[in-house]
Amino acid sequence: MKTLETVLKTISLEGDTCDNCKAKEGIEHPIRGMKVKLKSIPGESIPNKYCQICFIQKSTKPKTEKKKDMLLLIKKFSLVIALICALLLVLSISVYAQPPGLPGDPAQAPIDGGLGLLAAAGGAYAYKKLKDKNKEDDLL
Repeated sequence: MKTLETVLKTISLEGDTCDNCKAKEGIEHPIRGMKVKLKSIPGESIPNKYCQICFIQKSTKPKTEKKKDMLLLIKKFSLVIALICALLLVLSISVYAQPPGLPGDPAQAPIDGGLGLLAAAGGAYAYKKLKDKNKEDDLL
């Protein structure tokens, strides 16, 4: 921790200073102990010079502003989604399906020959399984 005398000496030296904490550029920061480099925040109406610590504090938005920005972004996003849904609804009304035609004779599927073969194969398989089971029972 720095003593009060070293802090006062650092502040009283000549040179560019931080407009917030009065830390001198190129000299150790009076509180943090690091070498001070001054920066100005872009977009400020009056260009002020800040040390690294004050620059971060001044350039970041408060939490309330961040929340307001996030709510505004959510509102804009939901408005865009609502407009897209409304546009799709309006465009879907203009698309018409084909009108239903009169029902005709359905196309008949040939199930008589193939179905008979499947039934015969199933019966033969069941007969074989039954015969094999009877043989097993006789051996025991």
